[in-house]
Amino acid sequence: MRMQWERLRSNVTHFLSNKGRQLKYAYWTGAVLLVVFLFAFPLWLGYRSPNVVVLDPFHPNVIAARRRWEVEMLRARREQTRMSAFAVMVHELYENYPFFEAATRRSGLNYMEFALDVFGELMEIVHDDPAQVFIRDFINDYYLSYLFGLGNVRVAMQAGLIDWIHHPYFFNHYDWRFTDERHVIPVREDNVEFATLTQGVAYMRIHNFFAKGYEDVTRLPFWQFDPATQGQLLLGYFESLDNYEHLIIDVRGNANNFAGYFVPYILSPFLHVPMEKDFYAFHMGGYMARRVSYAYREWHNLGERVDADTLTGNFTYALPEGIVSGFPVPVRIQPAGDISFDGRVWLVVDSGSFSGPNFMYLQMAREAGFTIVYQEDTQSEGWDTTFVRLAAATIVLRFNPLYFTDAYGRSLEETGRVYDYRLPIGIEDRMDVWRFLEGV
Repeated sequence: MRMQWERLRSNVTHFLSNKGRQLKYAYWTGAVLLVVFLFAFPLWLGYRSPNVVVLDPFHPNVIAARRRWEVEMLRARREQTRMSAFAVMVHELYENYPFFEAATRRSGLNYMEFALDVFGELMEIVHDDPAQVFIRDFINDYYLSYLFGLGNVRVAMQAGLIDWIHHPYFFNHYDWRFTDERHVIPVREDNVEFATLTQGVAYMRIHNFFAKGYEDVTRLPFWQFDPATQGQLLLGYFESLDNYEHLIIDVRGNANNFAGYFVPYILSPFLHVPMEKDFYAFHMGGYMARRVSYAYREWHNLGERVDADTLTGNFTYALPEGIVSGFPVPVRIQPAGDISFDGRVWLVVDSGSFSGPNFMYLQMAREAGFTIVYQEDTQSEGWDTTFVRLAAATIVLRFNPLYFTDAYGRSLEETGRVYDYRLPIGIEDRMDVWRFLEGV
């Protein structure tokens, strides 16, 4: 499949490199001849036959014709942009997306041939709908939906593209306003809600795992919470639960920074002995994959990537075709505090929680004794990574290019969501959550 794509791209590139000069010469020659014809032909007609009237350029008929021309040009440009967006999307996936083989095992599709078929369908209907969201919906419905959400792949409308805001590893990293003492940034201090639902049942809702945030419209920075005191706040709460039998920790809506928040502030306090796990991350050779790999390793201080073959000596599962590099992700968690709570810990998560590297952190929480309660959220955008701009300026392709595995090479993404109970869609109120858990 990938060989077919590479052969097609190589042939196109070879043709353009060999014939580029001739094509450019032909283009400009044709353009000059067209301009000469547009001016010379009316003058020639007027000279040969005085009865032929050369229209005034501001004549209503000329203006109407020009407007029809502009409409047709706009339509042609829109169609070309949409087809280019689809082609760029396919190219970026085949350069960076490591889950095609996993999707093929589920569907039996050859995704290269399928892309050509879908492109043919696009050519048939590309001119029908003038809506700006047409190409986004078309790609998501006609092609990406057949990838079963692996890697959380989707095309989105992204207005006001500001890379450092949308790139997850830059959220807490490069904004000087958070470290400059001359810049005062407000702290919201409402990131965690505590409640007693009924006798012996404690409830805690955590809204965000990122300390730093930005207003949606103004992009002004603010602190979600004070990082210096958040861990102590949670630890103190956990230590006060001696008389409780159940603790519900609701983290729905969080898909990012499990390593920086969930592990030290939630999982670690409930451990009595150290916990160790070895995971791996692999990726293909495309620019996006290499960029995310670099940012992820820098964020977690994981060192350099190496050839994939050097890491797979003890693997019992084969890596997908096209994987070129990888790096180990050792997770070492030390117990924090001395919590005497011996009741049941319910961890309520959603689809975004099960995305990217979060599979491995939730797996460790389950092994540590947490009861995982999963609620599907079809609107969740999942673990953020950087985006790829498609031909249309506001259309971006987003997906996870990192292929996370366990110590045996088994894909965490393909294994899927592992949980104890499934919370029905629509249950949001905390008391309704407890009523459901009480009945399981």
